[in-house]
Amino acid sequence: RNWIEVRRVHSSEDALAEAAASRIAEGEVVAWCQGGAEMGPRALGHRSILADPRRGYLLDFINTKVKSRETFRPLAPVVLAEKAG
Repeated sequence: RNWIEVRRVHSSEDALAEAAASRIAEGEVVAWCQGGAEMGPRALGHRSILADPRRGYLLDFINTKVKSRETFRPLAPVVLAEKAG
């Protein structure tokens, strides 16, 4: 299976969010783009790379295959406040 797949057709925002959550739960990496675009090496807006932080192998996959950068670079995990310990 190819590791790049583009999907744009969903009946609602809820359906889109559910599809993304399902992919993440299956161990896949989801690129989330919304709104306008920014350019440059430090552009932060309107896009995210989403993955299950419990799957350690995804750090190397994201750094090498998705971002094409050194493997020692960290990622910033985010969780809901009510789920944090």
